[in-house]
Amino acid sequence: MYIKSIISILLMFLLTIIQVAFISGLPEWFSNINAVLVVLIMILGFGSFGNALVWAIAVGVLLDMYSFSTFGLNIVSLVGVLFLTNFLLKNVLTNRSLYTFVLLTLLASVIFELLNFIITYVYTSLFRQSFLFSFPSNFWFDELLKIIANVVLSFVLFYIISYFSKRFKPMFLIR
Repeated sequence: MYIKSIISILLMFLLTIIQVAFISGLPEWFSNINAVLVVLIMILGFGSFGNALVWAIAVGVLLDMYSFSTFGLNIVSLVGVLFLTNFLLKNVLTNRSLYTFVLLTLLASVIFELLNFIITYVYTSLFRQSFLFSFPSNFWFDELLKIIANVVLSFVLFYIISYFSKRFKPMFLIR
């Protein structure tokens, strides 16, 4: 049990390091990937909600340490996304197919960006008394690129997990 916990903690640190140091330094399109969000969706889908919640809180704290935004922004956003995607996974999308993970990743990316914007807006409205409500000219295009990048990573991770897992192999029912 201790070894599993230690490995999990090391993987949390590794995921944070990959997101902060490696992915953010990639050129143009690839730097839009939010690997933390996609990995959380995969943990939620292939694992359990409790496991994904622990990962969301721990990685959120680590990301907040390296972020210039308000402390807690990543924690609240990741946990909020996790609760909403868990609700969708349990009540609306009942299977664990590629289409389910693509749709969950798409919705999680949109919800994550909305939560970040809303929390930033509320924080600056309460404490700084001024919030410039304007978007750069390429804001929506950048958001679309982030969503597409996350969906592509979701495709890749789903096929990697499916390749190594015997549990999710497609089977045909024979009479």
